[in-house]
Amino acid sequence: MRAGIPVVLIITVTLLAAGCIQLPGVHILRNGPDPVIGQWVGGELPASDLHVILYENQTFFSRSFYLGQGDRVTNGTWSRPDNGLIILRESSGNTTSWMYDPSDDSIYMTGLPQRKYYRFKG
Repeated sequence: MRAGIPVVLIITVTLLAAGCIQLPGVHILRNGPDPVIGQWVGGELPASDLHVILYENQTFFSRSFYLGQGDRVTNGTWSRPDNGLIILRESSGNTTSWMYDPSDDSIYMTGLPQRKYYRFKG
């Protein structure tokens, strides 16, 4: 039985290094899925609520609600020109820049780090 443990360990490490399997939330290879892909939720209920979904094909969908302004739905494309920077280009032409903070897995609009949006885990 003990002789089988190193074999299983070697196979697991080899598969992880080859990128054949992936641990949730851990990206071993640089060309793996971008950590910003997913759904992000923020705002301060009931005054505001924001949902942004960043898809693997570099498109996004956003729905926001602000008290007194109502619902706003947008979509478009996103890109990562720099390590932490995320650029959202709405189909209307409006562009916003966001930052990804890997230390607490959050995003925020550039210049507004106090208004963080966190990954939806529901």
